[in-house]
Amino acid sequence: MSSEEQEEQEERVEPEEPEEQQEAVPGKVARNPATEFATFCAAERERRSNADPDFDAEVFDEAVQLIVHKLQALNAEGF
Repeated sequence: MSSEEQEEQEERVEPEEPEEQQEAVPGKVARNPATEFATFCAAERERRSNADPDFDAEVFDEAVQLIVHKLQALNAEGF
């Protein structure tokens, strides 16, 4: 995969920045489920596209965006 293709892929699955930032707690690393999921999906998308000739990247990306959007909403609500 070329660097241009990889950058394009990352742009498709990166979550939007949350409107409100969580307060930083000293000694605690902030977790953002949407970001973690998007990172996982980027690797999974590449693995599947290499392993399955019938893999539909467009459908995969659409599904990822729906889930990332939901995770962002839940994160903003404090879940």
